[in-house]
Amino acid sequence: MVMAPSLGLRFSGINATMEALLPLMAQSIPIACCGQNLSDQMPTARLVRWLAHPNRHRWRLWHARRNNDMLLGLVLRYLFRQKLILVWTSAAQRHHTWLTRFCYHRMDAVLATTEKAASYLRCPAGVSHHGVNVDAYVPTDRKSEARAKLGIADRRTIGVFGRVRPQKGVGDFVEAVLAVLPRYPQWQVLFVGQVTPEFAAYQSDLIAKLTAAGLADRVRFTGFLEDFADLPHWYRAMDAVACVSRNEGFGVTCLEAMASGVPVLATEAGAWPDILEHGVDGWLVKPADCADLATGLEHLCRATPDELQVMGRRARKKVEDRFAIRHESDRLIAFYHQLFEQFGEPRWAESEVVSD
Repeated sequence: MVMAPSLGLRFSGINATMEALLPLMAQSIPIACCGQNLSDQMPTARLVRWLAHPNRHRWRLWHARRNNDMLLGLVLRYLFRQKLILVWTSAAQRHHTWLTRFCYHRMDAVLATTEKAASYLRCPAGVSHHGVNVDAYVPTDRKSEARAKLGIADRRTIGVFGRVRPQKGVGDFVEAVLAVLPRYPQWQVLFVGQVTPEFAAYQSDLIAKLTAAGLADRVRFTGFLEDFADLPHWYRAMDAVACVSRNEGFGVTCLEAMASGVPVLATEAGAWPDILEHGVDGWLVKPADCADLATGLEHLCRATPDELQVMGRRARKKVEDRFAIRHESDRLIAFYHQLFEQFGEPRWAESEVVSD
């Protein structure tokens, strides 16, 4: 039995990857999730009930993805004597705090989502790239129709997906838009993502700049999407997607766009340099470099619809071959089996699933 806690206070990229991964894994193994910001499609279980399961005398696996997930796993194992195999996945491409190091040194196994993320860990770590659901994120040739269903003006459209804050490069991209978009009236930009109260003034300042430049009618902030299941429809409505973070863990938005047959303009952050091939299925630019970002945006806006479609088809093929969610699911299930065998635990039975 596997528990994947999700104890973050906000919906984040970690939630997005779990939303794609766990329902698929639940078709093959007894796995559940507990915590916050979980959709109805997630296999969930109340933690107390899961811990009190009749098979609690057997080893079970606790797969953490955040510091507080790790901390709770350690408390359950060492204070409450739960038989938990502790696993942590790290996506961060930076040096970790003492608390994170304290926790991951006490895990039974550690994974990283990229080789670069693994290089920041002071312990052995396997590497398992994220994947994307290629059955949910699919291309369409009917862009105008897709935009009409979402109430989007029928212009060629660049989407920017993620929370509105400086770290996501939103301000950097706005600067690039101010420099480039006036020369390309056929293009518009949609920022699709939540703005939290602490960044409301930041977004207001960006909107004021765009309004002063006469671009307010071509640059829109949609706010948080209430239904996560609607996200693939938004990707299909785009002609291109910009992934412009200053730093990133993995960055599954790039894969979601590529699976949707959409080329990507991305900064060299997260896994994006490992995924994209510059000029083939997207463009790569330096992080937090407004001038380089403007150059990349210029290349994107100059591309013809046929050129974008060719790049989008290449992107889709790459994701199908290398980054489909089933590949990630298969790798993790095999990894779990190895850990259970190391702890002398036989493979699970379907009757062990505990879900609400």
